[in-house]
Amino acid sequence: MKRISDFFLPNSNAKKSKSPDKEPTKNVDSVPCTSQSDPGPSESSQRREFQGKWLKDDRFKNWLIFDDDKKCCPDILTLHSGDNATYVSERAAEEFQDALNHVIENGMKQKLASARAISLMCDESDDVSVQKKLVIFARFIPECTDFQPETHFIENDTIDKGDAETVYQSLKSVVSAKGMDVSNVMFFGSDGAAVMTGKKSGVSARLSSDQPLIVNIHCVAHKLALCTSQAAESIPYLKKYKEILTNIFYHFKHSSLRTANLSKIESVLNDKQLKIKEIHSVRWFAFYSALEAIFHTWGSLVTYFEQEKQAEKGGTAKGIHSQLTQFEFVGVTYLFMDIMPILTKLSLSFQKQDIDISLVQPLIQSTISQLEHLKQNNGHYMQLFNTALTENGLDLRDHSISASKNKQKHLSNIRSDFIQKIIAQLNVRFPQEDTSVISALAVLGLRGISFVQNIPDHGKNEINKLCDFYGSSNNDTDSEPYIDSNQLRIEWEILKPLVIQQRYPTDNIYNLWKLIFMYHKEMFPNLLKLAELALIAPLQTADCERGFSTQNDIKSSDRNRLSSNRLNKLMRISLHKVDIADFDFDKAVDAWLSVKNRRAFSSTST
Repeated sequence: MKRISDFFLPNSNAKKSKSPDKEPTKNVDSVPCTSQSDPGPSESSQRREFQGKWLKDDRFKNWLIFDDDKKCCPDILTLHSGDNATYVSERAAEEFQDALNHVIENGMKQKLASARAISLMCDESDDVSVQKKLVIFARFIPECTDFQPETHFIENDTIDKGDAETVYQSLKSVVSAKGMDVSNVMFFGSDGAAVMTGKKSGVSARLSSDQPLIVNIHCVAHKLALCTSQAAESIPYLKKYKEILTNIFYHFKHSSLRTANLSKIESVLNDKQLKIKEIHSVRWFAFYSALEAIFHTWGSLVTYFEQEKQAEKGGTAKGIHSQLTQFEFVGVTYLFMDIMPILTKLSLSFQKQDIDISLVQPLIQSTISQLEHLKQNNGHYMQLFNTALTENGLDLRDHSISASKNKQKHLSNIRSDFIQKIIAQLNVRFPQEDTSVISALAVLGLRGISFVQNIPDHGKNEINKLCDFYGSSNNDTDSEPYIDSNQLRIEWEILKPLVIQQRYPTDNIYNLWKLIFMYHKEMFPNLLKLAELALIAPLQTADCERGFSTQNDIKSSDRNRLSSNRLNKLMRISLHKVDIADFDFDKAVDAWLSVKNRRAFSSTST
């Protein structure tokens, strides 16, 4: 799928000598035409530099050429530029981007205004120029759709500091500026930091004072990462293991010679030639790629550091060689190769934008079952490890390692402790008997309803929970209850046999409620309100992480003077997930023409 960002955003690999927000002294409409004569080497090189910075496809020197090729907007083909307007300057590019941003932002505002319920997600970080940023996304179901939830980038706001009051005021300002009604904001999703989730003075608590029905959600992917990191932190050797991997990474990071020497050894030993990767203490699942590199290149690494040690090139090589050839290090590496894929797969499932709320608990229970099996039985990699054990120690990949009974017992304790502590963390952070509103909403997926024997009692506790929360009026306001509790209970009893009789799919909550919305909309008004909440609940904040990735791609070290206003517009264009064939270029042209008198264009078809 081709998107407008593929053509109208800066080339992130190109170096930039000045801020793209800085306006040139000449008016773009009076730039002399360069097609008639040789502009000279200086101007020609500047033009090539501009195209490298702003145009991803060198064929499209301006909007006219782009549309002539793509046939996106018939009206623009009737325009013709004069000899004094080439529209390839930096300012012209910004005006094109302004027009595209105008269409995208207005369309988003219209959808937000029609949404009955909205989820907000936010996260903070620093950009390359050390400005603190608060990225904000919204998730909602627009009116007049097939009940399909959408996630939109709202703003990347610059804030002075990251305390709860500043973040709260920023959110309020953005909500107001984008035309959202705060009473429609039903969820607030974050990474679970105390600033965001503090019960007394956190951002969620402050938002609750404005909207009592708002539900705070701790990102499930972040909760899962905490399960693993806290389980590991409680085992001393696993903390040391991460330090060893970090030391290996920094040994090679700034030395092409060391990396080349390792590659030569990998070639000789027929090991995979993989890049040694960094691990982050706050991103335990990024650790898996670093682990894989160490596992597949372990033999080459041992040989490399052995050669470095013999060449007497310092104590670092000797220390790392000693650590790499410890029985516990090798054993933990093989143990992690069995455990981490299970947890990484769960983490990736939790990072999906449209994660099914009714699938969270089944995924957790499936993961716990796999871990329980590993606690009692060796996985594939631990079987390989045990095969390499001999009476004299460990004979692995042409390297011999001593393996005393005490070391083997220590490794066995690490294995059982780590797995047990992960399971305990999962049970604490994702309790099976959860009584939260979010857990109650999951019952609307009706997962496995066909196999339930006691249909009348199925989901009764969850529906009562939802009635208590959404079906009673708020004492502090005169607002009506969000749902009619009595009618909701009646609708629920009608829905269950209907889903079974019609054989509606229950493996995906969206597919189920899309059918109910299409064919039974009048029968279930209250349940549809709750189903809408279940579909837009921000179970993960991976969109915010993707937003920061987009920010860092656009505002790089070579483009560090990019203004906040321009950065917002470029991010909005980049994150706009619509095929270029479906984009309304007519509106963009109208917005572009409305900014000022375009003397180069004598007529349009409008």
